[in-house]
Amino acid sequence: MNKIMFDILMYLNDNTGWDSRAAARKLYKPYSVIDAEFERLNEEGYAKGGIITEKGVQYLERHKVDNAIILAAGVSSRFVAIRNITRLTCVGQPR
Repeated sequence: MNKIMFDILMYLNDNTGWDSRAAARKLYKPYSVIDAEFERLNEEGYAKGGIITEKGVQYLERHKVDNAIILAAGVSSRFVAIRNITRLTCVGQPR
């Protein structure tokens, strides 16, 4: 399964019914690519008739994200370091 197929599977899981053009707009991909990958999902049994199958639901469950780490880099005047806003303390360290 590739990234586009995974995104389509997520789209099917979040939305009722299948609309290729709406999915293409939401996923920022050409309609022809979305349509071709949707057909592959149907052939492989992850979707059927515009509805996600049990196999598709199981695939999404196996790849469910439990937590994430957000990294940021660069300089911006809008962002302020958290140490400048709050006073951080360590356990066992005097203030």
